[in-house]
Amino acid sequence: MINYLKPALSFVLKPDWVIHKNLSYGAHPDQTADLYLLKNGKENPTVIFIHGGGWQAGDKKVYEGRAKKFALAGFNVFAINYRLATPTSNQWPAQLIDCHMAYAWLVSHAQFFNIDTTKIVVGGDSAGAHLALFFGPLGVRAIIDFFGPTDLTQPDMYKVTLDLDAFGKKSLEKDRNLYVDASPIYRMEMNNTPPVLIFHGTKDDVIPYSQSVLLKNRLDIYHVPCIMVSFNGAHRLDELPWYTQLYLEMRAVWFALENTK
Repeated sequence: MINYLKPALSFVLKPDWVIHKNLSYGAHPDQTADLYLLKNGKENPTVIFIHGGGWQAGDKKVYEGRAKKFALAGFNVFAINYRLATPTSNQWPAQLIDCHMAYAWLVSHAQFFNIDTTKIVVGGDSAGAHLALFFGPLGVRAIIDFFGPTDLTQPDMYKVTLDLDAFGKKSLEKDRNLYVDASPIYRMEMNNTPPVLIFHGTKDDVIPYSQSVLLKNRLDIYHVPCIMVSFNGAHRLDELPWYTQLYLEMRAVWFALENTK
């Protein structure tokens, strides 16, 4: 009986979509994106995903599985690559510049791809979530933050960034403005921040859990709608039980649906 059900289940769970890989939104080889585009002839809401990796590693391909879940809920998905930082090049704010450039490219091609530009959600994981938190002034409908850094001036977070290439291993004391500028928590205000959904593992040994607590408290002060979901886990979703990972991702889907009605 199970063998007979497999083709039916495969059909039901497969989005009716077309996938465009490695679309160039800029001249640099790293300025590419994958577009998972629904084939329903409608102007669909779209979720932009930005990968993590300490701003110096990672790839958009990690969103292939999550893209399927969002597509089944009626979303296009746009997964971004950006210039990765090295000790001598592509340091902050190159990554943010690229992500905003990718957004502008998507909006400029919205009519061709049947994208509803009034219903765009942006999200990411870790460093990708950090970048997503800067999208509020662009008019996106919601932000999905999977354990992203929020305040790089905090000592426990500064220790993490100091060993990375994105900020040139510069001193917090001498270059405090650099770390303030790179902290989305200082850019968020009542009138330019859409609803935010935060996920963070209480045992995260990479991005301190306190980073999300700080963000939640700041957004509460500004009366910005914000939901924080804590889970018993560390920094990697793929290390969680499959049912926990599924719950978190489906919670993100529901949040996106609620904010693009």
